[in-house]
Amino acid sequence: MTAIYPWIEDFDGRVESLLPAPAAIGDSLSVMLALASPWSVMESALQELAVGLVDLGAAAPWVLKVAGLRVNEPPGGLGTTEYRRIVEGRRLSLGSDATAGAVWLVWLGLTGADVGSATQTPLPPAGLALAALVAFTPSAPWLSRAGGVLRDAVDASTEVEALIAIATTAYWDVTPWTDAATWAYDL
Repeated sequence: MTAIYPWIEDFDGRVESLLPAPAAIGDSLSVMLALASPWSVMESALQELAVGLVDLGAAAPWVLKVAGLRVNEPPGGLGTTEYRRIVEGRRLSLGSDATAGAVWLVWLGLTGADVGSATQTPLPPAGLALAALVAFTPSAPWLSRAGGVLRDAVDASTEVEALIAIATTAYWDVTPWTDAATWAYDL
């Protein structure tokens, strides 16, 4: 059983526990279990849906599509990893109040990076520079959609520069926003 959805682990045992004792005589129990078996399939799918909507990392592809459609993000030809990142970023951008902290959370959701492999730097007078080291190779459609999700998370007057590096091809150099930083990427 999970805290998210009270899952029935042994569905046949559950059905048997609800039947009166005479139902176990002869083939009666087998018939009742056969009649209840479609419910076990639905029970399993409900468990998968409930867990996947709460934790996108554990979501099956069909649950990921449901989660994406709930935030108006269809798959649009993206792979599972890229789509998972877009849906997570969109979920967070819908609740964004355009503060630096909210934009940071959207950035982490979009890239799937942890706090140690992502950076956020304020740009004067009103801007942000974001960078992340990601574990997947982003496609052109993902980059376009990720830019749209990030744009929706910030205030219209805020300028944002975002850099993404792939963990296997990143090298360290000067960034466009400052000559003292050491972040760049080679795709």
